[in-house]
Amino acid sequence: MVLLGLIRFVREEQVFDGELGMWLDSYYEVTPLFFMALGFTTKRVVREQNKRLAFLKSNALEAGKSAEEVGRMTISHLKDLRRHEWRKRAFERRAKEKARAKFQRMLHEKKRNEQRSIASKRVLSFLSREQLASISSPAEFLDLVNREIALMRQVSGVPAPPQ
Repeated sequence: MVLLGLIRFVREEQVFDGELGMWLDSYYEVTPLFFMALGFTTKRVVREQNKRLAFLKSNALEAGKSAEEVGRMTISHLKDLRRHEWRKRAFERRAKEKARAKFQRMLHEKKRNEQRSIASKRVLSFLSREQLASISSPAEFLDLVNREIALMRQVSGVPAPPQ
C-alpha cells in the first residue's frame, strides 16, 4: 500500500527508543489517494477534514487555548500534533510494559512472605525520612505494604500465592 501511494510512511520519521534499544512502531498516514480508492471524492474528503478541523478548534477554545493559538491551527499542524502524541503514547505504553515485566519477574513463583518483603523494601525505598518518621504505628506501614503488593499484583497480573 505504501508503494501504491495509498499510505504515507517516511522511514526518516521513525524514532529509536534508546532505553530499550529498539525502534518504535511505525507511524502511517493515509493519503487522499487512499480515500479515492475507497470511492470518496476529493471534495468530500476536504469537506470532512474541514469539519474535523472546526470541531477540534471549538474543543481547543473550550479547553482554554487562546484565540490566536486556535487561529493558527491547520490540518497539517494537527497531523504533526497527532504524530507527536502518537510517539508520546508509544513511549508511555512501552514504559508500562517494562514495569509490568519487571513486576512479573519480581513476583513470579514467590511465596507470600517473599512478596511481602519485596513490597516492604519498595515502600522503604520510595518513602523519605520525614515520611517514615511520621508513620505512627506498624499498622500504617503494613497498610502501605499491602497496597504496594496489591498494586504490584494488579500491574503484573500475577495472582496471590496460596496460603
